[in-house]
Amino acid sequence: MGTRTRTGAALVALAILFLGIPGGLEGQTGRQGSIRGQVVDETTGSGVSLADVRILDERGRTLGRGLTNQEGWFAVGPVAAGPFRIRVDRLGFAQVTTPGWYLEPGEILTVSVRVHPEVILLAPLEVVARARSQSPVISGFYARADRGIGGIFFQREQIEALAPARVSDLLTMVPGVRLSGTGTGLSRTISMGRALPGAGGGACPVEIFVDGVRTSRSRTSDPDGIPIDDLVNLSDLEGLEIYRGLAGVPAEFFTPDARCGVIAIWTRRGG
Repeated sequence: MGTRTRTGAALVALAILFLGIPGGLEGQTGRQGSIRGQVVDETTGSGVSLADVRILDERGRTLGRGLTNQEGWFAVGPVAAGPFRIRVDRLGFAQVTTPGWYLEPGEILTVSVRVHPEVILLAPLEVVARARSQSPVISGFYARADRGIGGIFFQREQIEALAPARVSDLLTMVPGVRLSGTGTGLSRTISMGRALPGAGGGACPVEIFVDGVRTSRSRTSDPDGIPIDDLVNLSDLEGLEIYRGLAGVPAEFFTPDARCGVIAIWTRRGG
């Protein structure tokens, strides 16, 4: 997944350039992308919570809308590809409307929007990263992560910030997921914390998918769960999504055993 960052004068110049894109490209807006990022207080550098974020087209119409979380992060998508601006409203802060930018079809654009309690700063939009999914499989993962409904998601940026020693370390942060095995090798197994009906109170083993493909397992040889750290190298891990029960499991992961929960692993090669 490629990443580029532009700031300062180059950002302003490119923003103005995109505003001059001919109307003939409007036909591309039938295709979609996603915009995510953080609203930051210019005076403190901290994220601004409960800010109303709107994605506007060239005519000022709302393409999508979101609300920032406690750390100031938001995700809006899918939205139609094409020219756009971001408008941010928050009580106690001056309203900000960014310069124009352009969302490519299939693109996941990460931005930072700076706001100020008293004045609107020049060029408040800073593009943090441009990311284009490597396959439709990865696109599905990021679309679900942007919605954030039903599952718990770890994206590449979060994984790098957390710096786990192995993949299973990420799951120690998820309530309802149980780890067994304490060896230093690839011996940890994972199961959901609730009991499997009819199993004498035993743990409920989860289903594990790698790049959308269900992994094979044997309950007889591994009744407490499924080894996970030998399925992917941490350096190859693009994302992780966890569903702790049947409710909320997407159709692509629905199996008769999904009642015990689902863990989907995504690699950088994306299938």
